[in-house]
Formats: sequence, structure tokens, C-alpha cells
Amino acid sequence: MLSWITGGAEDRFTKSDAVAFYVESLDRSGGFQTLIADADRKLADAARFHAVAVAAVDAPRVSARDVALVEECIQTLRQQRDIYAAAAAKLEHAGAPVDDAALDDMRDRFHAMVRALGVAADELAERYEKDRSETYAAPGRGLVSVAAKL
Repeated sequence: MLSWITGGAEDRFTKSDAVAFYVESLDRSGGFQTLIADADRKLADAARFHAVAVAAVDAPRVSARDVALVEECIQTLRQQRDIYAAAAAKLEHAGAPVDDAALDDMRDRFHAMVRALGVAADELAERYEKDRSETYAAPGRGLVSVAAKL
């Protein structure tokens, strides 16, 4: 099963598969409220992660992995937003009640969080690029090493 989800088998677990699986897990009568509650939890997690990313800008060292982690979070949030939006459309198509204003608000909040994380990723990347110190784990990033390569 794991190879199917990760794409190691012939069939891949696509976004439409994820949407269908998620919609099946929702109760038709209260499915949209559950969807919004799930989205709220994801956004709360992202807000905590954003706070850590912002604090990391002032950390003694910033790594390329720090930047990549924030960028991965951005990609995940975009995918989650798309899955929630598609699931809401499937619910509506099946006749379940969907609040368009709440759906628009959810999309806007995801968009705002993606933008905020993008700013944090840019700040981390800039901080990483300006860091010319060396460590045991990252030798060759110091000025002497860079100058030697010129």
C-alpha cells in the first residue's frame, strides 16, 4: 500500500484520489463543517510553523535545509488548499450544504499563510546566503574557501 501512495507502484495516489478518499471520510450532513474545521487545524499548525520560521531568521546559523523545509510547507499548504476546495465542490455536487463565503474565507487564509511563509523563506534564504561562517557540517562556506575557488 505504501508504494502505491508514494508512487512506487504502477498506480499513483493522485490528487483526485486524495479528494475522493477525503470526501468518503466526511459525513454528508456535516461534511462541510468538518472540512472547515480540518482546514482550521492545518492553518493553525502552519501559523505555529510560521512563527518558528520567523524566529529562525535570527538564529545563530541558518541552513539550506531550513529554507527547504519552509518551501516544502508552502507546497503542502497549496496542495491541502486544493484538496479542501475540490472536496467542497464534490460535497456540493452530491447535494451537501456548502457555505461559499466560508469556502472563500478558507482559501483566502491559505493564500495569506502561503504568502507569509514565502516571506519567511525569502528572509531565511537571504540570511543563509549572507552567512559566510564555516562549521564542521558545512565546510567550504567560509570566505577563504570561496576565495580559493575563484
